[in-house]
Amino acid sequence: DADSLNVLCRLRGTVFTIDFRGGNGLSFWIKDHTAGINVFNFNDVSNYTVAVGDSIEIVGSIAQYNGLTEIIPDTITLISSGNTLSNPVSVSGPLDESYEGGYLQLNNVSLVNPSQWPTAGNSANVDVSDGSNTYLVRINSATDIDGATPPSGLFNLRGAGSQYDNSSPYTGGYQIQPRSMADFISNNPTSPTVNF
Repeated sequence: DADSLNVLCRLRGTVFTIDFRGGNGLSFWIKDHTAGINVFNFNDVSNYTVAVGDSIEIVGSIAQYNGLTEIIPDTITLISSGNTLSNPVSVSGPLDESYEGGYLQLNNVSLVNPSQWPTAGNSANVDVSDGSNTYLVRINSATDIDGATPPSGLFNLRGAGSQYDNSSPYTGGYQIQPRSMADFISNNPTSPTVNF
């Protein structure tokens, strides 16, 4: 359980995801050098348009939705744009609370069942495995991932550490949310071209 529910606070961070609402309202992640958090509101706030690399200040209240800690913004102030993101944190072992809100990377994973891949216009949960751990990947239809060709073989995967667990004490349901097909980085070796 979040320990600061309903606390009005001011947070600053850098945007590292797209707006997963994909229309009216907001759902995106920010991070600083210590941690990250989901920013959510059913309505647009301060005429802010989400852009990866924006440094922003948010005034709002802390909330929790199915285990995921969020800030519900009352105001969003743009400080600067075009900031470079730090490298994602490589996940070692199962996803847990320590990864929630982070900018993450899974290494050398493959699809467990390619038939889970969502068709265009649909969101879906997809399982990937590194051979030791199975990870839940949440593909949102606001991205360019649904309907695209699923990756084959081994790949690295980047995204936001999220959670969807509808019962207290909220210790499960950890997942990673990729932002676009560019977050699926192939590790398949390329065959050399031989000319005769």
